[in-house]
Amino acid sequence: FSVDASGALVARGGVRSAGGAVFGGDLAVGGAVRLQRTEAKAGARVAVPAGASYVEILEDGRRGSGNAMSVEGDGGPDARQLVVRNSDGDAATLDGHVVPAGSTRVFYQGGDRRWAAIGGDAAGAVAAAGAA
Repeated sequence: FSVDASGALVARGGVRSAGGAVFGGDLAVGGAVRLQRTEAKAGARVAVPAGASYVEILEDGRRGSGNAMSVEGDGGPDARQLVVRNSDGDAATLDGHVVPAGSTRVFYQGGDRRWAAIGGDAAGAVAAAGAA
């Protein structure tokens, strides 16, 4: 790595941080954003670690799993996103939002600590389509 004339850190070959990174300005990404997968076992309760950004709910081979998701920690004062891939045969829920079996949903948590589905709710879209 080097420091250029403006004081910016320049790294060739990538940067890895075991403790996280905080940026005081804009973050410009010139390539793909990759989220590390966290696996969670399907069941009555699905515990998602506080630091997860992408979680896959694994098939448990049983029907009737509640798959009620809870994310550990309160998320702090800042916003965060969570991608949920439900590989189980049963739907999962997060704060009342449905993640159908075999689907992927993206959620956002803001300062109010509640999770909101980005792109709308799948269950609401199905109900609205049936009413039309």
